[in-house]
Amino acid sequence: MLASELLDEPINKTEHRRNLKSAGVSRSDGSIEMKHQNVSSVLSDFGLPFIDGYKPLPNRQALLESVVIDYLSENPESVDPLKKSLIEPSDFGNQVFVEPPSLDRTRVISRNRQAVKIDYAAREAAHRSLGKAGEKWVYELERRRLRELGHSKLANEVKWVSEELGDGLGYDIRSFDDDESEMFIEVKTTKRRINEPFMLTPNELAKSKEANSQYAIYRVFEFGSEPRIYVLRGPIDEMCDLEVTGWRAFPNK
Repeated sequence: MLASELLDEPINKTEHRRNLKSAGVSRSDGSIEMKHQNVSSVLSDFGLPFIDGYKPLPNRQALLESVVIDYLSENPESVDPLKKSLIEPSDFGNQVFVEPPSLDRTRVISRNRQAVKIDYAAREAAHRSLGKAGEKWVYELERRRLRELGHSKLANEVKWVSEELGDGLGYDIRSFDDDESEMFIEVKTTKRRINEPFMLTPNELAKSKEANSQYAIYRVFEFGSEPRIYVLRGPIDEMCDLEVTGWRAFPNK
């Protein structure tokens, strides 16, 4: 079911429960629902996607975590959200901009217990067509936003710099704020939910410190279904908790 949902294919939870029972699962519908929510809790704690209809339910058995992660380590393609060709949103919908998510520091994440062979944040960052589609969408959105504010001339001056000049400047789009001041926008796009982490480059961090309040991360989430954006303004290391995920090594002998 999760693989189907990530491929934007319909799922039928009722039929799934019926199939489980016919296969010998002697549980009530409510019990099956709760067990699937426990599975979602495991996936969420490891930073993996879970089915929207099964919100995470903690207090799970330790054995369930081991079984789920073992299975995903051997079958990462079963929850690969990038297998399907990208579907871009056709319009901007209503209420595109939302408040950033709050970090829940009370959660205990047990990622060190077992290795998971798939990093969705890194995969999406490397998925060039997803990133470009998100940038294009934000580029058009910014032009529309400025026109609606009565800044038609500025709307025509919005630049998709990563497309025109290439990557490496630390931002993707040069736009303008409501007060007409210049704004540097870095777009981070995911097909997943609002609380998913995103990857960051040294250039982006440096540019955010240099531009300060003129720098903005536009975090686009649920792209392809009902995309929305939360915005982080200013130096990224002041807006986010940063986690080191790797180093570049140069032999010095």
